[in-house]
Amino acid sequence: MENIAYMLDGFPVASETFIVQEILGLKKRKLNIHLFARDRMDDMPYNALTHSESSRLVSETCYLNPYAMVVKKRTLHLRTLLRHPVRYLRTLSFSYRQGGETFIAFKSAPLYIREMKSRNIDHIHAHFARRACTFAMLVSMITGIPFSFSAHAHDIYASDALDISNHIAAAEFVVTCTAYNQNYLNEKYGKQAYGKVILNYHGVDTNSFMPGDKKTSTRISILSIGRLVEKKGFAYLIKAISILRKSPDVDISATIIGDGPQMETLTGLVRDLHLEDTVHLTGSRSMEEVKDALNQADIFVLPSRVASNGDRDGIPNVILEAMSMSVPVITTAVSGIPEVIRDGVDGILMESGTTETIADTIRVLCRDESLRKALGGNARKRMTGQFHRDNHIDRLYDLFISA
Repeated sequence: MENIAYMLDGFPVASETFIVQEILGLKKRKLNIHLFARDRMDDMPYNALTHSESSRLVSETCYLNPYAMVVKKRTLHLRTLLRHPVRYLRTLSFSYRQGGETFIAFKSAPLYIREMKSRNIDHIHAHFARRACTFAMLVSMITGIPFSFSAHAHDIYASDALDISNHIAAAEFVVTCTAYNQNYLNEKYGKQAYGKVILNYHGVDTNSFMPGDKKTSTRISILSIGRLVEKKGFAYLIKAISILRKSPDVDISATIIGDGPQMETLTGLVRDLHLEDTVHLTGSRSMEEVKDALNQADIFVLPSRVASNGDRDGIPNVILEAMSMSVPVITTAVSGIPEVIRDGVDGILMESGTTETIADTIRVLCRDESLRKALGGNARKRMTGQFHRDNHIDRLYDLFISA
């Protein structure tokens, strides 16, 4: 059995349920996954994760906050030097030249090495090209244990994203979830990235997310889900609902599920536009509640956009989940989203996510029930084919056992 170390900055995180499903899928395929996280995110409810086994994963996680652990570091460094003298000194030199976060991480790398040695780790995989990825790289450089990482969206596009040229050069492979990301990394990092960056769509569990019985209502139910951050475009959706409420032939309600730094701003916008009886901000909800909401939704809308700091979505999992449940999707042609939605076939793509465009597009679907059914039916077929989660897990499994 392969022993794989999964390195994360924090766990569990409600907006990263795909990592939980990935780990559980690999465990079912008989890989022995060991979780390492810097922070335990106690503010995130376990029921926000996607599986009853999630709480067990938390109990299995090795939490190491290297910035807080100072006891015995000197002893651990000496032991590491004696065990891997050439690699240790080479990595020390590299880290010192890089400076900053890399050198700080080097000081704590022996903490991870000690824990990984006791677990006989064969391969290290980090999620997101952030601090956990730097720790994974340094541990690999010292011990010779191969490492890889998954690059997503915020970690490669936001203005504070790391220069990951060294990480790519040291990695066995890099996994990313959109062809858009793959092309971006290849173009940005050139020869260091070519042949190493592997496309692997996340996918969705179509057996779990499937259409169910729906309550009948004359009012059209609009649903959106995501972290309340700039790149999701929720403010534009709320303003579009304000426009639509003035249309005499459109009767709608809107629900936005999620939490985040824009909660207060968006709540104020709903109040200022007098939409309290039409737009409902629910905060985070459990996965079962999310499924129930999707099952009752007539239209799913996510007006994703490029944020002011460069951050953007990859392919939001909530889009895949809505499509799997035959909910017609309206979204924008940002980043990797056009790779999953064929405009007018599986959903509707907006090139420009302006308030007026969003309102006009929602209005079209509100008035055309047959179009909603056609888009939802085609979306379900697409998910059960190319975007089934087993495809993603199988590809990862093959990469790990062949590394």
